[in-house]
Amino acid sequence: MKVLRSLLGQVTMDFMVSFGLAVLLFLLLLNPIYSHEMQAREIMQRMDAKALLEDFARSIDSVYLAGNNASGFYVLPETLAGGRNYTLRVYPKSVLLNYEYGDRRFYSTRIIAGDVNNTAYVELSPGRVRIRSVEDVVYIESE
Repeated sequence: MKVLRSLLGQVTMDFMVSFGLAVLLFLLLLNPIYSHEMQAREIMQRMDAKALLEDFARSIDSVYLAGNNASGFYVLPETLAGGRNYTLRVYPKSVLLNYEYGDRRFYSTRIIAGDVNNTAYVELSPGRVRIRSVEDVVYIESE
């Protein structure tokens, strides 16, 4: 009887060690998959930010090139992909998009318009934006 109890104790101990190693191996294999998923999300958010920035800049350029008294509208989304908040600033000759991701990130692109609202820059909030061209000045207002 003592021999049987001793063997059962050994089998239980071997099982616990084997199970622990299996769990550890599973976690080690799961880590790269999770890491790749995080990288994929970050790439999608970057692509979304760049696409928004480029599309908005094209809208400004289109109105500017259409000439005096041209106007248009653009709808800025509430957040970027993944629910990231962002800010959008329009400067003479450029547009800057900042968004929160660990350390803050930004993208910028050039626009043709050299004068925007007769100011140094315009900061826009999400929602509908009106773009007007009046005598070589582009006016951009949130509605």
